[in-house]
Amino acid sequence: NKAKLFDYIDGYFAKIKKFINSQGIKYSLIHSHYWLSGIIGIRLAQSLNIFHFVTFHTFAQIKSRYSSDDNDALPRQSTERELMSLVDGLVCSCESEKRDLIQIDEKNVNKIHCVGGGVDLERFRPLNKIESRKKLQISSNRVIFFAGRIEPFKGIDLLIESISHVEKIETGEAKLFIVGRWTDRQYFNSIEAKIKELKLSNAINFIGPVGHNQIPLYYNSADITIVPSFHESCGLVALESMACGTPVIAARTGGLVENVLDGVTGYLISSRCPEMYAE
Repeated sequence: NKAKLFDYIDGYFAKIKKFINSQGIKYSLIHSHYWLSGIIGIRLAQSLNIFHFVTFHTFAQIKSRYSSDDNDALPRQSTERELMSLVDGLVCSCESEKRDLIQIDEKNVNKIHCVGGGVDLERFRPLNKIESRKKLQISSNRVIFFAGRIEPFKGIDLLIESISHVEKIETGEAKLFIVGRWTDRQYFNSIEAKIKELKLSNAINFIGPVGHNQIPLYYNSADITIVPSFHESCGLVALESMACGTPVIAARTGGLVENVLDGVTGYLISSRCPEMYAE
């Protein structure tokens, strides 16, 4: 459970420090990702007297606006604030994330560097849809795709509700494919129960986690990719899908607003209403 990772920080720091000493490598900069790595990064930076930049990707303070299930929220919020004041630079992936950083603590505005997210266009590119489906043994006429962790913040329940309103799902012409790992067994069980209640068991396929080299095949097999998250700092799934030529239906939030061209590369949905997504 990710909430328990905090207990391993001291041991992890000791092993990283031992590795650095054993390699005899001189580092000029540490770039840590996520708040837990930030704690280790700041200790290393202070120990080695070098620069430290951090990318948070998500903020507890922002997540708490949308969800109450983040059980690491309180220690995380205070730690993120402390890290912001201690690091040499804050790297974010979109202007909305920059605004969030300023809102949390405006004193750090001069530390912020906005670097847009990107994808490897040699890996994520348009491929033949029929061939892609054949490789993945997908026989559906219409393929709806979701990639991400199966957790409340990613909007899986909204996705399931939305699918139940899609006419082609009822006729069996369309199917939903979900790629990703569940992080909460209780939540996953509730999603499975909802699927049974809505009689969607034959329309939804849980693929589980897949290798990075397989993901482009899924994007290229899909007619649309859905990103119904409560919030996304960047929305890499949307970028990867669009790079493969597959349009995106996404929540109008965070970096998705900047990355999805509404009506051109996809649609941005303001409401968390299943009927809107289904339409």
